[in-house]
Amino acid sequence: MFSYLYALLSGMYCQQLDQYLWGYDCTCQCRNLPDHHTFFDIWLLLTTIGIAAIYYFAINHPRWNHRWHWLLFLTLSVIINFAIGAYFTYDDLTNGNLNTPQTSCLLNQYDSNGNTIGQFIEVQDCLMFGLSNAIFAAVFFFIVSIGMKFGSRNCKYVPF
Repeated sequence: MFSYLYALLSGMYCQQLDQYLWGYDCTCQCRNLPDHHTFFDIWLLLTTIGIAAIYYFAINHPRWNHRWHWLLFLTLSVIINFAIGAYFTYDDLTNGNLNTPQTSCLLNQYDSNGNTIGQFIEVQDCLMFGLSNAIFAAVFFFIVSIGMKFGSRNCKYVPF
């Protein structure tokens, strides 16, 4: 769905993590593995639409008809999507999912003798992917809010 949008912010984290998320397979040098972007797309949609629906339809109270209340829910969506992006990529990094024969060329740097001399994907790459996921969550929350606010009785003038 939004997989190609992640390419816009792929410069925030290393190219090897981007290739892993696209499903790059080192053995055939092609995209043969599952595309992980779909997982993040689904979570982005579910959390963003769910949080916006809670604000506009479940809470929907005159006391919550302020821009800073809307910003609170936007922040909640951003934090959740940051955590999802950072956690699942970090989990793959630490649990060895990136150190399989199909993906080891994306994780490890090798010398001419085939010895591992370094690692391409680091923890900060996982955090930066989480940040890019959070940026998309903020944009998508704003777009969803434009559509949902008209169905709300008390919050239809928020965020503008």
